[in-house]
Amino acid sequence: MTLSESDFEEILGDVTKTIHGDLEWSESDNHVSWLKFRADIDSEDGYPLSVAGSYNPIVEKVSFALIYGGVGRVYALDLGVKHHNPTCENIGDTHKHRWTDCYRDKLAYEPDDITATVAEPVAVWEQFCDEALIDHDGTLAPPPALQTEIFE
Repeated sequence: MTLSESDFEEILGDVTKTIHGDLEWSESDNHVSWLKFRADIDSEDGYPLSVAGSYNPIVEKVSFALIYGGVGRVYALDLGVKHHNPTCENIGDTHKHRWTDCYRDKLAYEPDDITATVAEPVAVWEQFCDEALIDHDGTLAPPPALQTEIFE
């Protein structure tokens, strides 16, 4: 399956994207300190969309990604990690990825509309949904406390 930049712009601009119900973080199968969730996104046009979230309070990273079935990540927000663009620009700790015909999801830019911090993953989620025009008709639970004895 292919996705053009104009297709992506149409999908991102679709105001009928909705996530139904409450979301909760779960522990990652492979990494003890990572928390994650995944949810399907409904829309009037029936795009094959889902969203994935990950959070690690130990290394202070949070990420939310819009996934298009058969293509992969088409839009994302990352906090807590720098990015090196294929155009050789270094991008800061808070950045977004946006699908383009040339670079797919590899080109990032620094947004000015994300004010929440890594320590506030639920607030980051709300800002991500607002900006990506996703209506979440539930809540994202705060992340559970991790047992950190093994890290001390």
